[in-house]
Amino acid sequence: MKRIAVVVGLSLGLVACGPHTGPDKALDAYSRALHAQDFDAAYALMSSSFRAKVSRDEFVRMLRDNPREVQDTASRLDGRHEHLEVSAELEYGLGDSMRLVQESGHWRIASDTCRRPSIGMTRASWIISE
Repeated sequence: MKRIAVVVGLSLGLVACGPHTGPDKALDAYSRALHAQDFDAAYALMSSSFRAKVSRDEFVRMLRDNPREVQDTASRLDGRHEHLEVSAELEYGLGDSMRLVQESGHWRIASDTCRRPSIGMTRASWIISE
C-alpha cells in the first residue's frame, strides 16, 4: 500500500481542522498553505505535540530555508489521497508500542503484540527469560 510521507527536514505531525474533517482535508489544507507560502496556516495545522517541540519561528525558518523541498512536498500532496492509510500508535508499558490502521472503517492492529525472540535466540531461551 502506498503511503504518503511528508518530510521537510523534520517529521511533521498533521491534525485535522475540525471534528468533521479527515486526514485528506488536513493534507489538502497543508498543501495549499505550502503552495501559498502561508507558513502561519501550515503551522496551525501541526499537532499540539509538534508545536510544543518546534516553535513557530523555527518552523517558518526551516520552511524558508528549504523552498525547493517545500514546493516538492506541496506538489506531492496535491490530491493524492486515494491510498491514504490512517494509523495510530499506542505506547504502553516500558518502551512497548502497538500500531493500528484503519481498514474499511474499522481499526485493526498492525503490529506484533507479542514479543518475538531476537535473532539467534532460541525459542526455549525466549520462554525461560519471560
